[in-house]
Amino acid sequence: MGNGTTVLLISGGLATYGLIQNDYRSLSTSLQLIESLAVTGLFVQPLKRLSGRESPFVTASGGRTHSRWHFAPSFKEYHHHTSKYDAMPSGHLTTAMSALVIIAENYPEKVWIKPVGYSLLGVLCFEMMQSKVHWTSDYPIALLLGYVIGKNIARERITKNEGYTKNKMKRYKLQITASSVYDVQTIGLKLKM
Repeated sequence: MGNGTTVLLISGGLATYGLIQNDYRSLSTSLQLIESLAVTGLFVQPLKRLSGRESPFVTASGGRTHSRWHFAPSFKEYHHHTSKYDAMPSGHLTTAMSALVIIAENYPEKVWIKPVGYSLLGVLCFEMMQSKVHWTSDYPIALLLGYVIGKNIARERITKNEGYTKNKMKRYKLQITASSVYDVQTIGLKLKM
C-alpha cells in the first residue's frame, strides 16, 4: 500500500477524473501526489543509506534479537545487500503518510478520508512488522517526514477561496480628513463602509 504503485494509481485516477470532469482540484491533487513521490524518495533514500539499519528478518536469521547499524555503508555494499542497511526510516510509510496528508488537505470536506487513511496506515505498519521488514522504531521518523512533506506540498499548491467570508464580513475604513469650515481648518475622522 505504501509503495509508489498505490500512489501512482490514486494519482492516475484523480488525473483521469480531473480531465474528464474538467476538475482543477483533482488535477492539482494528482500532480501533488507525483511530487510527493519524488520528494519522499529524495529524503528517505539518503537517510536509509546513512543509518544503515538492518531489517528484522536479517536480524532473526542471524539468531539475534537486536538490529545492527552500519552507518553509511559503501554504495556497492548497500546495492548488493540492501536488506542489511535499509530499514530506517520506512519509505513505504513515508510515502503513504505524505499521500494521505495531501489528499486530506485537498479534500477537507470529505471527513471519511482521515479515519480511513489512518486506519490503513495502521494496517500497513502492522503488516510490515509481521513480515519482518521494519522495526516499530522505524515508524516515528517516517510518519514525521511524510507529514511534513505532505503538508508543505499541499500548502504550496492550495489556494484558499476567501470570497465567501469577504462578502459576509463588513469592512470598515477609517480615513483622516481635513477641510475648511468658515475659514477654520478642521481635521476629522471619516468612517466608511
